[in-house]
Amino acid sequence: MKFVSLASGSSGNSTFVSYNDKRILIDCGISLKMLKQRLDDIDEKLDDIDYLFLTHCHDDHIKCLLSLMGAYNIKVYSREQILNDTIDRLSKDIISLDKNRLYPIADNIKQIKIADDFYIGIFDAFHDVRCVYYKIKCGADTLAILTDNGHYDDNIISSLSDVNYLILECNYDYDMLMNYPNYPAFLKNRISGNFGHLSNEACCEVIKAISNEKLKTVCLAHISEHSNTEDYALQYVNEYFANYTDIKLPKIIVASRYNVTKIL
Repeated sequence: MKFVSLASGSSGNSTFVSYNDKRILIDCGISLKMLKQRLDDIDEKLDDIDYLFLTHCHDDHIKCLLSLMGAYNIKVYSREQILNDTIDRLSKDIISLDKNRLYPIADNIKQIKIADDFYIGIFDAFHDVRCVYYKIKCGADTLAILTDNGHYDDNIISSLSDVNYLILECNYDYDMLMNYPNYPAFLKNRISGNFGHLSNEACCEVIKAISNEKLKTVCLAHISEHSNTEDYALQYVNEYFANYTDIKLPKIIVASRYNVTKIL
């Protein structure tokens, strides 16, 4: 199995997962040229991608959707509202979108079978548009991707309690965000609100709540360009858990904004 973050952050997000002969992407928020290059870096090809799953309609998650569907015979899945929101956002270019390759997932469907021993679960996230996160089971390994989520609740913690690998949002440091001079107050409130993004502290709280012997690796993701850094996020998590000697911290890595990050 391969589980690779191809890009992570407000400038673009995409994750690659393969198991046996099936290959999927979660989001396509970078240019088509860049997506091809990142896949080349891990010896994969866009021609071989079977499905694309979208988390939500923001540009940093759907940037190359039209060009990707125009050049490759890829099927696109998400909740019906998310696909409709995506169509609305792309309305000026919608003539080039083949709607026959958009596959809405009904709200009562909680899991899709990709192939034998390869399943993808769909869960609701807390964001300012309809947004989901995915939990993927490949054989004996379970992995999840949770970003673009303003807060967590018992349902989220429960859904992540048995994962082995997790890409988890660690978007902003609260003090850095509030002191960043180029963000207006409404944007700071949106980012830090219940339907914005997870802070470094909230990220740690999620890890603490789900920490167990099954959890092997957490990849800190969607790190802000202006109110966090990769190094600081990693430092924050390690220092946070230095106070909890009874918790065995899983391996902590950081998803790069500009390069592939191999999780597994």
